[in-house]
Amino acid sequence: MKFLFHVIVLFLACLASPGIAQQKTLDSLLHQLPQAMDTAKVTLLNQISNQYGFADPAKAIEYAEQAASLAQKLNFSKGKAEAYHFLGSGNYYQNNYTQAIQWHEKALQLHKELGNLKGERLALINLGLIYHKQNNYPKTLEYYLRSLKISEQTGDEALIASALNNMANIYVEQQEYDKALDYYLKSLTLRKKIFKEGRKVSQVLNNIGDIYLKKQQYQQALTYFNLAMEGLTEQDKDQKGIVLANIGITYGGGKDGGLGDYSKALHYLSEALQLHQAAGDQYLMPYTLQSLAYVYQHTNNLDKSIATARQALALAQSLEIKSLIADIYLLLSEVAEKQGKYEQAYQYHKNFVEAQHIVHNDEKTRQIAQLQANYELDKKQTEIELLKKDGELLKKDTERATLVRNGIAAGLLATLLIAGLLLSRQRLKIRQNRLLLEKSAEVAQKNQQLEQQAVILEKQATALAHQTEKLKELDQVKSTFFANISHEFRTPLTLILSNLQDKLAGEQSGESIQVNYSEIRMMHRNANRLLQLINQLLDLSKVESGKMHLAPVKGDLAHFFRVMAGSFSSLAHNRQIEFDLRLPYAALPAFFDEDKLEKIFMNLLSNAFKFTADGGKIHLEVQVHGQEGSAPSLEVVVADNGAGIEAEGLEKVFERFYQGTTYYSDGQGTGIGLALTKELVDLHQGSIQVESEKGKGARFVVHLPYTPATEEALSQRIESYPEISIGTDQRPASATVAVSNPEELNIGLPAGEERPLVLVVEDNEDLRTYIRTKLEATYRVIESENGLKGLEKARVTMPDLIISDWMMPDMDGLQLCSIVKTEECTCHIPVILLTALSATASKLTGLEKGADEYLTKPFDVRELEIRAKNLIDNRQKLRQHYSKKILLQPINIEVTSTDEKFLQRAMQIAESHLGDSTFGAEAFSHEIGMSRMQLHRKLTALTGQSTTDFLRTLRLKRAVKLLEGHTGNITEIAYEVGFNNLSYFAKCFREQYGRSPNEYIAAYQATDSFATR
Repeated sequence: MKFLFHVIVLFLACLASPGIAQQKTLDSLLHQLPQAMDTAKVTLLNQISNQYGFADPAKAIEYAEQAASLAQKLNFSKGKAEAYHFLGSGNYYQNNYTQAIQWHEKALQLHKELGNLKGERLALINLGLIYHKQNNYPKTLEYYLRSLKISEQTGDEALIASALNNMANIYVEQQEYDKALDYYLKSLTLRKKIFKEGRKVSQVLNNIGDIYLKKQQYQQALTYFNLAMEGLTEQDKDQKGIVLANIGITYGGGKDGGLGDYSKALHYLSEALQLHQAAGDQYLMPYTLQSLAYVYQHTNNLDKSIATARQALALAQSLEIKSLIADIYLLLSEVAEKQGKYEQAYQYHKNFVEAQHIVHNDEKTRQIAQLQANYELDKKQTEIELLKKDGELLKKDTERATLVRNGIAAGLLATLLIAGLLLSRQRLKIRQNRLLLEKSAEVAQKNQQLEQQAVILEKQATALAHQTEKLKELDQVKSTFFANISHEFRTPLTLILSNLQDKLAGEQSGESIQVNYSEIRMMHRNANRLLQLINQLLDLSKVESGKMHLAPVKGDLAHFFRVMAGSFSSLAHNRQIEFDLRLPYAALPAFFDEDKLEKIFMNLLSNAFKFTADGGKIHLEVQVHGQEGSAPSLEVVVADNGAGIEAEGLEKVFERFYQGTTYYSDGQGTGIGLALTKELVDLHQGSIQVESEKGKGARFVVHLPYTPATEEALSQRIESYPEISIGTDQRPASATVAVSNPEELNIGLPAGEERPLVLVVEDNEDLRTYIRTKLEATYRVIESENGLKGLEKARVTMPDLIISDWMMPDMDGLQLCSIVKTEECTCHIPVILLTALSATASKLTGLEKGADEYLTKPFDVRELEIRAKNLIDNRQKLRQHYSKKILLQPINIEVTSTDEKFLQRAMQIAESHLGDSTFGAEAFSHEIGMSRMQLHRKLTALTGQSTTDFLRTLRLKRAVKLLEGHTGNITEIAYEVGFNNLSYFAKCFREQYGRSPNEYIAAYQATDSFATR
């Protein structure tokens, strides 16, 4: 945080105005104002302006303007100079630097005319501070040096000390810390001599501490900051706030963490913030809040860090502190990334780049302004040089005229000679004046050309930046579209090819197999889906190239809409959707292009059914509008009460490739249907509008030109609208076709074992059903239509394998895999990801998230079956591996994976309670933080043992150790390992080790005795 800048601003705000020795309270001054007259009123108005100052710059300017106006009428130069000073300060506080410079320059000129050196010095310092704020260091140094010369002339050591302090500030900004330190120490020596201690001394000590802070010499910085606190009084709340904030930064409130003592940093920064508020110093508050946010970041209190940084951002934006806004956005981006909120982190970083760009643009604008100022200065200097030459010529002419007057008696010849000389000189002067004018016109023309070129370049840069941004957006949209369209192609291809490969595999001549009609129907349905997608893409291409034209023929629009509505009646019946059609006439003879209209309204109705939940409502209404003398038009409304469209998507819904804000799924669409609809409506010279609210459905209104075929057809009006009959699609249950009989894959399990449980998570119902039918002969299969529901089922059922699609609504497969692999209760479950994304980067992403296998659509179902079998077999081998480790050495399993870490923790908990006979499955599940069923399924999946068997195995293993160590008799040892019933202990021991405890001891002693011999 750059508190040095605040010290400069504070110094400017507290400068005493010339002629005002002591300030009175604002209320008192306002009370005196109505009675004041003439110059006294001018002085009073200036005092009020000074009181408002930084707290209310607008009020300060208002009263200073009144003072300047009155002083002008009274010819009161001193009061007018003071008013100009406060007008400059007020504009400075409002960041109006150009106006501030103009007012301070006027004040400087008046003080010079009055011979007021103190006022002149004050104006120079203020001008230096403004140029300092604009980073114009040459100008700043110029004005500071001029103020220092005046201070040395007056012999005022206090003013010299202030000037030295200002010079040091410049070197700090240029990061020349050693030079700055030299000036600060000189200033400190003078201020200690004059003031001993207090505010003036504290300011310099604080500045020295700030240098050591920038150099990361924290102990030295702390020493000077503590010295800066000495001698400050209750009236110095603003200065105390600055120093305490710097102490807080030193302890840990900066980006680098300082001394790392964050509790002290928090204490001092909080106290500084309170002092800023008490002093009404809003300018310092966002910097201190930013430092607090850094402390919360260093201590991993990330939510508090975000909240505090947002407070700082709001204040910085209201005060237009552009560099600070950029710094805060960078902090927010870092904290959000640390929280794992990568989308927010990206947005904050984007805002940071934009804010930084604005800061750089401001700097460039300032540099351009400086170059223009230098150019104007050079131009004026040229004019001055030319005028000087003219003056010299005029002087010479005068001298020659004098000689002529003195030597007129020398004769007519001499007079004629001098007259000729004068004429020659006059011509030369005229020529020089003409050259000067031409030169000035040329300079003005070049200046104008430069300005025009600058404007053109700026426009070109803006247009180029806009075009670049548009191209990036288009590239992103196209990339998303091609990824999604590939998914839309690959899913139907998977269903078609997998069925065909399954039937063609292992062909044996002369034999045939049965194929269900449902399988043929599914392949036909998905082939039609592919054809529809290809036709849509071709139609878009035709429209774009101008090759698509209308081909209207005579037909009945009423019949057309009834047939179209009837094609959706079965779907409406199956999903219990209330679907109604309203027509204005029994027949609507007209000329229309049936193919184009079918594509328009099939798209709209398909979307309505796609985004309307079961049991919802869909409404299709047709109206004919138009009075006598005007062309009739057709209005068609398609409305539903489904999911609706988000507000920000309404303007983009007809754009090509737009698919809304949710991630692609089979229910989402490809982003070309509505774009094609809009193009076809435009081809009819019609219009389409959409009205929607998220969660409340959508209403599409299409207006098309209507060309009646006959007048008679419009006479019959239907008073009651006909209802749509809901039909049923009768199909045979199965059919037989002659194809080769494939060999079955041998992936069964040994008899008597419970079949493994497989969870299939896929949003495409056809593909989900197909995978289930292929696996259910070997496994128990459960299904889920999206990742969110799949995760819930995985937590409850603990399947042996999860097969999941990548692209799904609500939660995609990648998120599902990541959560499954990080949660303790599900991390052992293997995951196979199915996806249309075939790029290596996509595969690596899936594997990084923990996926055990990755299959690209379209895939061979036999490959899926083999991979599923291998994963389940591997889990069985791991189960046997862990079970053996528990039997051999329960507490000393090496930790190499998440599963083994879980087992080690489970064994540690169990062994710490082995002596407690009441410690069973219920207490065990509570201790480990899982439900009883989750623990049972987890242990069964990892070791092949239930929770009770797991505990009994560990108790018996402990008993064996105690028996081998001769630590007690059998009864004592049985009770020690949690068995209350001796006969039950003996029974369990025999089942585990094949002999009774007595027999085991005898055999062990015999072996031990033999080993000793």
